Amino acid sequence: LLDTTLRDGEQAPGVSLSPDEKGEIARGLERAGVSVIEAGSACTGAGERRAISRGTDLDLEARVTSFCRGMRSDVDLALDCDVDGVHIVVPASDRHVEGKVGTSREANLEATAELVEYATDHDLWVEVIGEDGSRADLDYLEELMATALDAGADRTCFADTVGHTGPERTAEAVSRLAGPGPVSAHTHDDLGLGVANALAAVSVGADLVHCTVNGLGERAGNVALEEVAIALRHV
Repeated sequence: LLDTTLRDGEQAPGVSLSPDEKGEIARGLERAGVSVIEAGSACTGAGERRAISRGTDLDLEARVTSFCRGMRSDVDLALDCDVDGVHIVVPASDRHVEGKVGTSREANLEATAELVEYATDHDLWVEVIGEDGSRADLDYLEELMATALDAGADRTCFADTVGHTGPERTAEAVSRLAGPGPVSAHTHDDLGLGVANALAAVSVGADLVHCTVNGLGERAGNVALEEVAIALRHV
């Protein structure tokens, strides 16, 4: 399990965590057996970087990471925090490739490969997240994630960024991504399907699920860590 309470969870309305609070939560996640702790987004500001550095200073067994936009400067800021790895988020749907980022499919592939190579050259563990993957053309999503792996990424991630999809579409997408390399699932609960989508992803080859404690997160929240853990044990 990957816990993103300290990053995506903090995007819930009214949630603001101090560096000390983030350190305390990180220790709790470590005791719970979480494998990866996304400690924040280093590009957010100096205060966030202090909080991330607090997590990396704890010498946890869990991998401590930072969220990064598809920009070299974000990777540099994460490196300043001495993280173990980064989650590089790149646009996957045409709405994000063309509308949000203002680029083309081919340029997006090239930029993704270059950024992954830059991060791995600096000895970072790298996960590439295809943002808005649940609304992406699956042929292009598959090509984008294969490009990331070819460039040296350790894993890719299917992201239902806007809580748009259901178990059938999740299974179809993840089954295509799980062949070339390790794949994660990042699900939201806007339709009440966060756990169902996470389990669907696991059933077809995903081996890492992004969660938050109590389902904290923007809009309706991320999939809840405790619900996924218990569902996997019971179901």
